[in-house]
Parts: sequence; structure tokens; C-alpha cells
Amino acid sequence: MKEYKIEEIRNIGFFGHGSCGKTSICELLLYIMKQNNRIGSVDAGTSLLDYDEDEINRKISINLALGFGEYRNVLVNIVDTPGYADFFGNVISAVRAIDSAIVVVDATSGVEVGTEMSWRRLEELQLPRGVFINKLTRENTDFATTAEEVRKILGNKVTPVYIPIGKESRLSGVVDFLNDKAYSYQNGTRKEIPIPEGMKEIIVQWRERLIEAAAEVDEELMEKFLEGKEITAEEMRTAVKRGIKAGTIYPMMGGDALAQIGVDLILDLAVDVLPSPKEIPSIKGTYPATGEAVEITAQPEGSVCALVFKTISEAHVGDMHYVRLYRGKLEPGMVVLNGTNQREEKINQIYMVKGKERTEIERLTAGMIGALVKLRDTHTGDTLADKKEPVRLPPMSFPKPSISVAI
Repeated sequence: MKEYKIEEIRNIGFFGHGSCGKTSICELLLYIMKQNNRIGSVDAGTSLLDYDEDEINRKISINLALGFGEYRNVLVNIVDTPGYADFFGNVISAVRAIDSAIVVVDATSGVEVGTEMSWRRLEELQLPRGVFINKLTRENTDFATTAEEVRKILGNKVTPVYIPIGKESRLSGVVDFLNDKAYSYQNGTRKEIPIPEGMKEIIVQWRERLIEAAAEVDEELMEKFLEGKEITAEEMRTAVKRGIKAGTIYPMMGGDALAQIGVDLILDLAVDVLPSPKEIPSIKGTYPATGEAVEITAQPEGSVCALVFKTISEAHVGDMHYVRLYRGKLEPGMVVLNGTNQREEKINQIYMVKGKERTEIERLTAGMIGALVKLRDTHTGDTLADKKEPVRLPPMSFPKPSISVAI
């Protein structure tokens, strides 16, 4: 597998209430990145990410799932999460692995309980995030109405960067504020078109809101805006990227996964303005022996520091551990220390994971998400680190069970 610099990696999680279309969006993104020769369908039982027998039968996600692909020379790691509260532990695991998030809202239902639960968890960790309003081809849906509801409940920092052209069955394209362009879609193929004349008034209103939000962290942009000077697409992207990193902008977009409209722009958003692992704040950890605090900065050099954020059981393999590598590199044959139980672990095969499919790779480098197998005594929430610099990252705090059952 091709090796990527840390600046060329994006780790994105997808969150939201159950059945809002998160998995359908992820399936389309994997298809766009040529990771599947067809678009996986939850309803048809052909989803790459919902591969468990119970998920196929119930047509919902039960476990978090991983996917990856390349877009514009950038490695995009996808973490798809369940939406129902019963499986919220997977959301808690996922937020520890990602650098940014897309919260999906069903345009027919608006902001639901699962939406708010995910948003609060992302807010606690101050993760950069955006909102995607899905299912806009359905009857009685309207982007502007849902957008105002989202802003009212989740906060007015949520600001559109892409808005749809048309509504319901006449949804046909998207206007892109970041690049001052418009696109139409035909059978999933995007084509650049002139910005529709009838939309210019609403576009000016939304664009001014975006500029005002971006100007909070860019004084030069504010001055140009107040003086009525033209703001270039490059200046807009730079300001929005700063705003996302500072938490003053949560970009909003809209479209429809099943109609293949607007979803591909999530990848453009990721490459253009969402942060790479190098751009996120350092992670706080401790030295177990002394309790001394330490900050882990994402960098390829330095001692290994990785978090096990999910453990699954695979037939013929046993326990497989999903890890996010924050620092250094992991290679087969290395011996690392489990910072939780102080036991040594030997690294065996390393995989990139796409649903139930595994691709063996030579190494994991800082910023990447992968899977390890045949570890003797490692579990979800454990930290794997260099023996010479043993460090432990904060463990995960899962909700207490509502009931207990004897089997």
C-alpha cells in the first residue's frame, strides 16, 4: 500500500440518529474512492460496512465499521457508527479515533435524540465537525427549513458551505460557496454549471453568514468584507479552515445519498478544509509509574503511542484490535508495552480494514487507523507505547448497563 505523509491523511467519523443514512453515505464515498465496484445497499443487504448477520437482517448498524480510500492523493479513513442509543458505546469508541466528524441529519425528521447525543459527545472533545442534511429528494423536505432547525438546536456556528439546487424530486445539484461554483448531477456524475440566477439572493445571504463566521478568526477577511472588496475562493477556504479548527464554524451541506447528489463534496470538504492529524491539538497522557502528565503530538518520528479504540472477534483470527496511531510507527516484529497492564506485546500482522475485508500492510504511521491481531492481553481502551517511553492515554468511559442478565 502507498505510504502517505501525515498531512495527506484525514480521519472522519459519521454520526447521527438511527436510519438517517450514515452508512449509505459511507458506502457511496467508498464507491467514489473506487473501493467497491458497486454502491453497497443497506436495504438490499449488500453493504460493505453493515456485514454482520444481525445488521443485514435488521437493516441497521450495530457496530462501528471502518473503511478507507484515496481521494485527490489524500488517504481518507472513514468510521461509520450506529445511531441507536443501545449501541452508543461504539460512538464513544469512534470519537477517540477521528480528527473530524460529519453529523448526518434526516431532512424528513430533523434533529433527533441520536443527533443531539452524538453532538454532545463531539462537543466534549471539541472535535471539528460538519453537518450533512440527507434525503432531500423526499417529499415535504426543505433544506432551508431543516438548516434553520439545525442552527437553532445545535448552534448558529453551523453554517452552510454547500446548498442544494432544487428541492424534493427536483433536487438536481449543489452550489459551492468555498469555490464559488455550482454543480449538477446526472446518475451520480458531477458537472460544473453556471450558478442559477434565481438563487443569487439566497446565496448572498448564506455566503455573508459564512464570511461573518470565518471573519471571527481572520481580521483581514473581515476588513475586506466590510469594505465591500471581492473575496477570492482561496481566501474563503483558508478562512473557513481556520474557523473549523478554532471551533467558530461547523460547515453544513445537503444532498441525498441514494440519489448520489452532493455526497461527493464531503470528500472535497475533507481535503480542502478539514484538519489532518498534524493539525489537531496534542493528546494528553500520563506516565503510569509517576502519574506525570505528558502531551502527545502527532508526528511520524518519536516513540510509539497508539490507542486501542475497539476490539472485535473475527472467525479464524480471534480478537482483532482497531488502533489509532498518534505517534511513531508500528511494524511487524516490534515489541511494545501495554501502558494499562504493563505487559509486553509483540506486533504481528497489521491490517487496513474495510468492513469485513482486511488488507495486510507493512506498517502503520502516525495519524493512521489500522488493526492488530494475536495480542495476548490487550483490550479496548488500552494504550500501546514504546518500552523506553511508556505512556498511557486516558481510558474510555462507557455508560453503565441499564440491566444485567444471567446466561
